[in-house]
Order: sequence, then C-alpha cells, then structure tokens
Amino acid sequence: MSESPDSVDGGMPSTVAGHGVLERLTRRLPALIGRAKDILILLGIVAIMSWVSRLDFFQNGQIRTLIQSFGAAAPLAFLFFCVLTTLTFIPAMLPIGLASIVFGHTQGGALSLVGITSGACVAYLIGRHSVPNVVNRLKGQRFALIERWLGASNSFLCLLCLRLVVFCDPTFNYLSGTIRDFTPRVYAAGTLLGIAPRTFMISYFFDLFTRASWRETLTNPLVLSFPLIRVAGVLLFTLLVKRRARGAA
Repeated sequence: MSESPDSVDGGMPSTVAGHGVLERLTRRLPALIGRAKDILILLGIVAIMSWVSRLDFFQNGQIRTLIQSFGAAAPLAFLFFCVLTTLTFIPAMLPIGLASIVFGHTQGGALSLVGITSGACVAYLIGRHSVPNVVNRLKGQRFALIERWLGASNSFLCLLCLRLVVFCDPTFNYLSGTIRDFTPRVYAAGTLLGIAPRTFMISYFFDLFTRASWRETLTNPLVLSFPLIRVAGVLLFTLLVKRRARGAA
C-alpha cells in the first residue's frame, strides 16, 4: 500500500506536524519579540546619543553650564527635572543621558535612579488617590490578571520582575496605583531595585559613547548584556508562577 501524500515520517499527518511547528513558533514568539525590542532600544539609544552629541547645545557644554549654574542645588534641580519627565511620558533615557554628561556616569546614574524612582512614586500616588476612576477605566485584561495573580504571590518579587521587563513605563507607573497589593513601601522598593540595572547601564552607554566609536560601543560586553535584564525578569516571573502552581497543588 502506497503511503498517503498527506503523511510524513512515522505516519504522522503533515497537517498535524505543521500545527506542531506553528504552535512551537507561537510559544517562542513573545520571547523573540522581547529580544528584538531590546536590540532596537539599544540601537535607538546609540542613534539618539549620536544625534544629540552633535547639537551645539551639547557640543559647547551649554547643558552642563545650565545645570551647574544652580551651584550646590544642581542635584536637587536635576531630581525635580527627573520627576517632571517621568510624569509627562518623556523617555527616561533623556534625564539619564543628561545626568551622565553633567555629573558623570556613576553619580549621574545614582541621581537618575533616585529621580526616576521619585517620579514613578508620584505617578503611583496619583493613580492611587487622585484619579482612580479614570485610571481603572484604562486598565485592561492584563492588569486584571496581574491583580488576581498577586492575591496568592509575593507582591514585592512580582513588582521587581515586572520592572526588569517594562523598566519605567509611564502607563505602568500610573496603573500600578490601582493595584492594592502594591503598597507604597513595596512599590518604592521594587521600583528602585527593578530599574537600577538599566539606569546605570544607560548612563554608562552615554559615557562610553563620548569616549568610543560606534563599533566599540556596540561590541562592549556590558552593552551586549543589556537584553539579559529583560530575560532575567521573565525568568523570575516564570519561577514565581511555578512556585505558586506547586503551592496550589
């Protein structure tokens, strides 16, 4: 008897095999998209640094002079600027880059971390107390799922892994205020620790770019490890889910 043309090795129908491959690709698609997004973000940072570094405002050191004109209050002025940018949906890389240029990548990274965390906490308080009804209407199924999952999980570890994945997403900052399991203390600590790795890495990128070429920047080991932060967040989230599943069983 001749083998059916609709079958493959082992007698498995080709349609079933095709569905299996498609299912595996579908499962891996989010991870592939996440990695591609990290690479695009990294290339975007380098491109923005290249463009910004050619502006007269930065070439002539005017931005450094402007911030340092505040004297001893310069760090406080910068922290206030960080809070404003975080609340107004301005990308976090802008204040981080400015801090790296003016204060150096270590001090600038630390100031950016404190400033962005403070801005995220202000957004959290706005979402929690000022406009809860408006924010609740903006919540989708994803946030509803997070709320249900938090009921039986460690809220601090959950927030930490989410920060490793989403960094300082402005929408997330506001919507987090409506999640009751994210208490102010948990939110502040989880945000501070969760955004710290990328904040210091981006600050280092800006400093590195002023001293190195495109090729040296993109081949730097620390730069190449940038996507691993998101992977770490996903792995931590997976471990928490599995731990919850074992506890439920």
